[in-house]
Amino acid sequence: MDNLYGSRSEYTIKEPESRTLVRDLIREADSIAIKEFAPPGVIVNDNYEIIQFRGNTSKYLINPHGAPSLNIVKMMNSLNGIKIQSALKETAETGMKKIVRGLRRESRGELKAFDAEVTPLKARRENEQYFLVVFNEKESDQPSTSSYTEPQSSDLNQLQDELNETKAYLQNYMEESESYNEELISSHEELQSVNEELEPTKEELQASNEELSTMNEELQSRVMELDQLYNDLNNLVNSIDIPIVIIDSNLKIRRVTPKVGELLNIRAIDVGRSIEEINLNIEIPEFKEILLDTIEGLSTHKMELQDRKGRWYSFSVKPYRTANRRVDGAVLVFIDIDDIKKGRIDTQRLETISGKSEDVVIILDAEDRILGWNKSADTMYNISADEIIGKNMAEVFPREESSKLWDLYERAKYGESFRLVEINGLDKKGEQRDLLVSIYPIEAESGLINEIVIIERSVTKLRELEKEVARLEKENGDNK
Repeated sequence: MDNLYGSRSEYTIKEPESRTLVRDLIREADSIAIKEFAPPGVIVNDNYEIIQFRGNTSKYLINPHGAPSLNIVKMMNSLNGIKIQSALKETAETGMKKIVRGLRRESRGELKAFDAEVTPLKARRENEQYFLVVFNEKESDQPSTSSYTEPQSSDLNQLQDELNETKAYLQNYMEESESYNEELISSHEELQSVNEELEPTKEELQASNEELSTMNEELQSRVMELDQLYNDLNNLVNSIDIPIVIIDSNLKIRRVTPKVGELLNIRAIDVGRSIEEINLNIEIPEFKEILLDTIEGLSTHKMELQDRKGRWYSFSVKPYRTANRRVDGAVLVFIDIDDIKKGRIDTQRLETISGKSEDVVIILDAEDRILGWNKSADTMYNISADEIIGKNMAEVFPREESSKLWDLYERAKYGESFRLVEINGLDKKGEQRDLLVSIYPIEAESGLINEIVIIERSVTKLRELEKEVARLEKENGDNK
């Protein structure tokens, strides 16, 4: 059905398609309404700080001198600020709206009156209160200060009321200031008391800090010492040319020297493994029993072993003792004695041969100590092997009396050999002794001379026999 304004469908109100557009329109309409029609005001918190400006408040609020501030009390003149502060406190306590009348502002040399309404807001955050302060301009302003007119009785009464109200505000402000000052004094005394109580604690903390600083320096020194000790130990272990293995009480490998790899087939990555799991290159009889007896029974074991290549080693196992004398494993040491062992065997063979010889056989080491002394030597020098073994060669052959023998002996140390060299001299009894001497150096596998053999054959009796034969031949010739 049509009406005077046309069909119904032509005038149907259409809602905007987007709700966001509706909110934007409402927000813009509210902004225009607040700006054009609503009285100006601000939202403040309970610390008098302005949270939001609503409308043009420049007529009522001014920028304070000094540091910038949004404190509403500081942004009003002193009297207005006191009244607003008092109203905000009262509203916070009562929760009721408060109207502040008789506020004054200056505009072009004239004093203009306005009121302020302080209304508590319901919205809160973390126990913080908020207030709406709205400024209302009065319709009748005070007359200009430049043109004076006789005040009326009603005006005087109003001024008197405002003065009394201002006095009350000031009196209340002074009382609150005194109360606040007393609280400050009390707080200061409490803080001073707390400070005095904390003074001994401060001294104790300072003493503790000094002790901690000293301990820290000592610990740093200890760390440096341990670091140096570790480096020394590590270099010592790496430089030792002896196979050494340290195991813990569970037979797990703790540390090895580099030489261990060649002899026992143990590598650095085997640290932490049980030594029983390693296929050693040397056969050790009752190996596990020896290790357990060393750790549990505190025993020391020593024996001579041969590896798979036939090389001889002196094997010893000793308990591993900590600084507090607690046994925490064992130390296994393998010393190569192959040269000594083979030299000992050779010496035994040589002694067996020399014992049946009529020649004097003497065996010495590189330090001039006598290692071998056969029976012919006993007879020639009238000294038994038990008396002379281990003693120096000079006790039998003094250097002054046997200089030629010593010369040949010293040269033999550098690899020279001598056979049937005639040496003439006197023995200790002063008797003439003529000898045929042979000297042979014996080299170890390392190429060094470790033993020297001296063989002596007496030619004195042979010479005497030759002289007797010559005398007899001469006598026979004369008789003919």
